[in-house]
Parts: sequence; C-alpha cells; structure tokens
Amino acid sequence: MNEELLQLLDGQVERYPYALDHQFPRIVNKIVTLWGEPEAETYFSELLMDSRGGTRLGFPPEVASDIFNLSMYHASLLNRT
Repeated sequence: MNEELLQLLDGQVERYPYALDHQFPRIVNKIVTLWGEPEAETYFSELLMDSRGGTRLGFPPEVASDIFNLSMYHASLLNRT
C-alpha cells in the first residue's frame, strides 16, 4: 500500500486503488506526484481513453474502475477549492 496515496485520500481505505497499486505501481506513483494539480486530470484521461488509434489493449476492469474512481474523487477535490 502506498502510504502517501492513502494520506492524499484522507486515510479513506475504502477509496484505495488496491488493484491498480498491485498491478501498476508506477502509475500509482505518478498519480501521487500529480495529485492536487490540474495536470492530474489530463493524466487520468490519458489512462482511460485510447489515444493510439485502437492499438491500446486497455486495463483489466478492476484497474480501470480504480482509475475512474480516483479520477472522480480527485475532480471533486479540485472543484471544492
């Protein structure tokens, strides 16, 4: 578990992206680096949308769900400020 990400999620373990962290820890590290910045929204979009003309295989459903949920939570935090 990435403790820094857990802190950014205000310790809300139920929001923690376990599948993403287990299968793609480098993506979790990048999200932590970008968290709180508008650039994070762009990164989330790049992860979720195929910009390679259909050549991207995509993430397993549980990982895509983790990314989507983090994206929505992050957007809600940006809109509060």
